[in-house]
Amino acid sequence: MTDTSVVALKKMISSLSLPLQERLIHFLPEKTAKKLVSLSPFEDKIILKDIEYNNLLDLVHYSWFLPTLRIYEKKEIALFLLSLCEKQKKNLRSIFDIKLPKATLTCEGNKYLRNHLLFSLIGEEKEILPFSFLPVSPLNILLKFSKKNLMVLIDFLGLYDLKIELKQIVDPKIMKSIQKCLSKEKQLFLKNIRHEKQSSDFTRLNLNVWDSEKKSLTGIIHKAGLARFAKGLSREDENLIWYIIHFLDIGRGSIIEKLCEKREKETVSSFISKQILNVIQTNIQLK
Repeated sequence: MTDTSVVALKKMISSLSLPLQERLIHFLPEKTAKKLVSLSPFEDKIILKDIEYNNLLDLVHYSWFLPTLRIYEKKEIALFLLSLCEKQKKNLRSIFDIKLPKATLTCEGNKYLRNHLLFSLIGEEKEILPFSFLPVSPLNILLKFSKKNLMVLIDFLGLYDLKIELKQIVDPKIMKSIQKCLSKEKQLFLKNIRHEKQSSDFTRLNLNVWDSEKKSLTGIIHKAGLARFAKGLSREDENLIWYIIHFLDIGRGSIIEKLCEKREKETVSSFISKQILNVIQTNIQLK
């Protein structure tokens, strides 16, 4: 039994009485029973409708469908697009420059096409847990975030690395240029975190070779924020990580996915998780 199925089983029996749970666990193989007992409890009861995968595709950023769609002819791509939500459909139509047929899909046709795209993302085993099955974690709040919210979060996380870099800068002209490139909200956030304890693990921004352009500074900070975000996520449940990277576009999501493969030390990951929560709690744009 895989870890995912053990989590699902734990969720399913958690709504039963304790004596009945113990009786059922008694019938499991010893190794599986130990895994199940060691799992954290869930905050809420099982919601049967959450076991369905019908709406999972609607949560995914459209760019994740591109690798699969590009192997088909335009007329076939058009059929796939008919099975997607309006926002995904609109963006993919623009990319492939195609007109959608006026015909509608049958229920079976719609289900087949959506399942094909779903399998391309999670495999035919469908081993991805619904939201209500995820282990308790403060970072589960990220499941409520849109791509836009996540982008803001990542930008502000990068300011922790900027704070460390600023301490190395002695040229007042560079300091002034940096301040001019930051919004009032980001300047205030930097001011509020300046005395906070800093992580020993951070991304060097090398602003001594920065070209003084706002766009390039924004990119540098965002890249650092991506790396910091991945370190904070790296020790979270793999299902939560899957959702977060698929809320983002495939470019950023793939970067985070690769960085998460290198699981950070518990101390570092926990420290950055608190920074993630701090950004969420103090940033008006994320509420």
